[in-house]
Amino acid sequence: MTGDHPNHSIMPELAINGMNNLGTEQDSGKDVKLDQSIPAQSHTNQHHTSIAPDVSPKEIRTYNLAFSATCLGIGTVFGSASTYMTYQIQQIAYLTVGHNPGMPPGSGCLSLELPCRVPFGPHDVNLTSLFLFLNAIIFGVSGALTLLICGWGDYLPFKREQYISFTVLYGVLALPVAGLTTYTKSNYTALIGLYTSFGIIGFMAGAWQNIFVPYTMHIAAPVSKVHEQENQQDQTDLEFGQNSHTIPTTEELDEEESRQLRSLREKEGVKISASGNNALNIGMTIFYLITIGLSYANAQSSLYAGLYMSTAAGGICISLALSAWRFLPDPKQTKSSEGASWLYIPLRTFLDLWQGMWKYPEAFKFLLAWTIYNDSLFAFSAVTGNLFNLIIRPSLVEFTCYSLAGTATSIIGSTAFYILFPRLKYTLRQWAIVFYSIPTIVCLWCMFGLNSNSPIGFKDRVEFYIGQILINLSTAILNCLFRVLFSELFPNGSEIKYFGFQLVLSLGTVWIPQVVDGPIVDKTNNQRLPSIVAFIFFLVAVFLTWWTDDKKGIKTALVASRACQK
Repeated sequence: MTGDHPNHSIMPELAINGMNNLGTEQDSGKDVKLDQSIPAQSHTNQHHTSIAPDVSPKEIRTYNLAFSATCLGIGTVFGSASTYMTYQIQQIAYLTVGHNPGMPPGSGCLSLELPCRVPFGPHDVNLTSLFLFLNAIIFGVSGALTLLICGWGDYLPFKREQYISFTVLYGVLALPVAGLTTYTKSNYTALIGLYTSFGIIGFMAGAWQNIFVPYTMHIAAPVSKVHEQENQQDQTDLEFGQNSHTIPTTEELDEEESRQLRSLREKEGVKISASGNNALNIGMTIFYLITIGLSYANAQSSLYAGLYMSTAAGGICISLALSAWRFLPDPKQTKSSEGASWLYIPLRTFLDLWQGMWKYPEAFKFLLAWTIYNDSLFAFSAVTGNLFNLIIRPSLVEFTCYSLAGTATSIIGSTAFYILFPRLKYTLRQWAIVFYSIPTIVCLWCMFGLNSNSPIGFKDRVEFYIGQILINLSTAILNCLFRVLFSELFPNGSEIKYFGFQLVLSLGTVWIPQVVDGPIVDKTNNQRLPSIVAFIFFLVAVFLTWWTDDKKGIKTALVASRACQK
């Protein structure tokens, strides 16, 4: 990941072009001095700026590597702990604490044709419903915490340290997993508690992780450089008796400047976003492969390899986060209003965000599409995951291979996007429309299984693998492009606020299908019914993305950023 970025060479060339353009501007200034009849507005329209980065290409590469290192650490934990905690909960449920309907509690779920009932509080619930309810708890608590912490985040110093703290804690939660190997109810309860805590901290770390993408984009193509050059031009205009131009409106913003900013920012944004995604998925892949190898070592290892590797992953995550800490970029804190109460800041921040829906409507359309997609994907993935375990009843090795297929596809998707995006003439919005549509088709395919006479609809092993590949391919590309395009649709300096709002909005709504689908599955024992709801909302995400005017939104955010600089 150090030498595979062909676009690094573009930075020195831009600096040289900037010097050449400054020479042209001086020549045009001489022309104005000779001919005072040239209108000031005409002179302004002839003024174009070449955009140079705030930092060197080497520093940007260092940021990318440090960011990728933390993502690698998170990936090792997420791939191992989240996968094998889920697997261990299911295994304990099937073999020890669960029961088929009509059988005594704790007798195990022996029939493949009947649902598995497991203890949850004072009651028994369907195993699928258990994970839907746990996810609802995770989303609700994470949303409330994010509402508070992200409200303060931009106004607190040490944004980098905030991210590292969440990442270290994420690794710490994986350390006890290796001690939960026996199939007992106490371990079942402990795993449920860890699964819930792990999900909450993971969401928090993910929200802070996103801020480094827009920060790197902005320092690669800063508005401040344009503003600085324009101030020099304003001074020249005043010396020659011309009117200094004011902050441009959206319509007046120089098209060439907007195009340059968008091109440079998107290249750097896609680069760091894809690198981070690949690092995360490579970490997951390495631990999946090691787990498979340990599974073949001996009978004992084959049962608990995933849990042992989860604890090891926690230690690696902590080590990588602390090693990369000082090499990450350090975004500046945003100044709060004097005299503002810190208890009031989170509420005021999110009131401002709701008002910002009218100021930056394209950002919120695109955000809503991503939120709806993620909400639906969580519910749909829970359905397909439980169908896979119920119908296929995989061994630990096959369960790992199934997860590995999705992870490897994500690496391929991110890499292909990184290579193809600068070479194809499609916008990020157009890419999003295509890859929101693919999971929609996969969901429709699952719905065919609602008909018991249908030979298709996630009833065969091959269908599960194909669905896993297509969904992970699409999500990897969508995850890369969302962070980049969304970062362009709001002013810089508010990264935690906007990405925190993205998480709050998602967590504030994602529990709805979880809670709705849980009782439906619990009462009907039909695992596929939630796919109908997911299909409808996938279609809504496609429509909202099509409706988003990305050019208008980027220009509006750029004008707001320039106004702040002025």
